Amino acid sequence: MESIINKLTEIESAASAIAEHAELQKSVLDKEYEEKRKQFDLDLEQETQAHLQKIREALEADTQTLLDQQAESNDSCVLALKKEYESRHTLYAQEMLTDEQFEEISALTSITELVSYLNANSSYQDVLQDMDETMLHRGNIEKVLILSLYHDYTKIYRFCGPNQRKFLKLYLKRYEVDLINYCLRIVINHYQEPFDLNHKKPFFDKYSQISIEKLITSRTTDQLVENLKGTEYYEPLKKLKDSQSVTLFDYDLALNLYYFTAMWKERKKFLKKKELELFTRDCGSKIDLLNMQWIYRAKKHFNLKEADIYSLLIPIHYRISVEQIKAMAEASNMDEFFAVLQKTPYARHYNFEQDLTIEQMYEDCLYHLYTADRRQNPYSIASINMYLFLKEEELRKLTTAMECIRYGLNSGETLGYVGGKI
Repeated sequence: MESIINKLTEIESAASAIAEHAELQKSVLDKEYEEKRKQFDLDLEQETQAHLQKIREALEADTQTLLDQQAESNDSCVLALKKEYESRHTLYAQEMLTDEQFEEISALTSITELVSYLNANSSYQDVLQDMDETMLHRGNIEKVLILSLYHDYTKIYRFCGPNQRKFLKLYLKRYEVDLINYCLRIVINHYQEPFDLNHKKPFFDKYSQISIEKLITSRTTDQLVENLKGTEYYEPLKKLKDSQSVTLFDYDLALNLYYFTAMWKERKKFLKKKELELFTRDCGSKIDLLNMQWIYRAKKHFNLKEADIYSLLIPIHYRISVEQIKAMAEASNMDEFFAVLQKTPYARHYNFEQDLTIEQMYEDCLYHLYTADRRQNPYSIASINMYLFLKEEELRKLTTAMECIRYGLNSGETLGYVGGKI
């Protein structure tokens, strides 16, 4: 019995020794595994960092290459702009009709004579020379003149870099607003003639968010507004559509207010630094001048109440204070209105002795502003803005002259309307 107990004791001792050895062995293996795991993690971290460093270096090299290419491209663009301006700015100025030429135009007695004159003495020869004689009436000529403006816009857009194109996209909004206003007049006044927009379709299809193909299917204001869905103009017009007794004037006012407030808000998103500074000055000044012009019209021609005048104004004040706007809107007569106007920063550009309409004063003031901007910043958006402004003014004068010739006005009367004295 004792021998059995001794044997069991030996077995237990052996088992304990084996367990202790196994535990010791396990501890050694755990330590070895932990060391290997740490080494693996360290090696992996080093390899990962080395790989990431290579990626960073490659990205930095690619970025630098891209920046160098962009800088080279920008330098080339600026150099091209400078060369273009230096070699052709005189030619561009010469392409515009002069005051003397408008005096000659005012003496013409028929639309056919006007077309012949423009073919012989202006840059419009390119768009007018192939017109059939049977097509030489005011409506068709106006289309051709508008197309010349779109053609110039397209040439400028193609030539410009990314920053200038952002400005042109903002500028395009005024053409979009004009298009919508034209369509509103058709549907609200129930004109019998169809939409005459085929000549504008290629330009708007290429540059605009508006689909002329949709607009021309409109027969009511509700349909017209719905056909603007998906554009930025849908929401401001939809609010009016759901109102009662809305007039063409209401739609026109809503579009103008939206246009200027949207331009003012979006300018910081699209433009930077010098371009932003120029645009802010030009757009802000235009808003100030329009507000003064609308106050003038409301008081002189419509005798509107103060509350109605305020509803017409763009809610943005650039260089004219709220107090000055209030004083003009609440002026008891036109002398008091002009007395306030003369205290504004824009008065020095107004020659009151010329007895011009305030509309022409508006145009003259913008001309002085844009000219100064272009002179000081010839390789910026100022040159684009100035050219398009002059082009639009020239088309306005030509359209006015055509209307005067059509109704048989004499030379003095025509010049009066063209020059803003009537």
